[in-house]
Amino acid sequence: MWDDSDVANVDHYLALWESEMLARRLSARTINERLRFIRHIQSLLGCPLSLGEDDIRSFLATLAKTKAPTTQFNYHTILRMWFAWLCARGFRDDDPTLVFGKPRLPRMAPRPAETDHVRTLLSHGNLQTKTHMKVLLAALQGMRTIEIARVRGEDVDFVAMKLRILGKGNIDTTVDLHPDVAAFAREHPDKFPLRDWWFPSPTKPGFHVLPASVSKVLADAFRRVNLPVTAHQLRHWTATELIRRDVPTRVVQRVMRHSSIQTTEGYTAVADDRSAEALRRLPHLAP
Repeated sequence: MWDDSDVANVDHYLALWESEMLARRLSARTINERLRFIRHIQSLLGCPLSLGEDDIRSFLATLAKTKAPTTQFNYHTILRMWFAWLCARGFRDDDPTLVFGKPRLPRMAPRPAETDHVRTLLSHGNLQTKTHMKVLLAALQGMRTIEIARVRGEDVDFVAMKLRILGKGNIDTTVDLHPDVAAFAREHPDKFPLRDWWFPSPTKPGFHVLPASVSKVLADAFRRVNLPVTAHQLRHWTATELIRRDVPTRVVQRVMRHSSIQTTEGYTAVADDRSAEALRRLPHLAP
């Protein structure tokens, strides 16, 4: 179906795909990741318009040996989306990814930070004010790094005690504002203004910092106090602590903004300290 001239037209098809993703209001980050991956496929396997089952099989087998399960899942998913789009638009008659089935995301056990870890960091005398707020937003609001990076003063309602969060995929939600977050912001009005970004980019005027910057700042802060904690482990701490305090799972799901209740339920195994206590109540059987 494809000839050599089509290799030169990959840009054309990717531009069409990009336009349709923009029309669906997908985030710039999601679109760029998908386009960059298809370009990567082109550099490895050749024209991404005409790949066959053998090409896909070999690539997926290599992924299984060299990449983390989540990376393999993400790459497999983008491949399926790409060929499904080609078929839906009539640019290709067959989908070479169908034979491999739907990729499965491995269940990942949450790894929450410990409460003592968070307290140790917050009590550290050298913690910068902006970093302190990032810790509070991650732990007390359960926010992702991309959500923290996007916080504006206009998103914070100190009267109604509400916080607007612009999340993954530009999902716009409003949640309750934790009193400690509100109090810290009020203590430092010069750092957290009522208008504009709370975490502006130091290199691009008018823009916020990148999510990767938030992640690095938090990881570096924990590293300075000799604690191997990541930004996402603070979010895990939020869900785990809520469940430990008998907050209903549906409420935790809403607080954490999980699309699936199964994601929230994954924290129950980590948060349930009672099973070990129950086992210790069994009679000793050793002679």
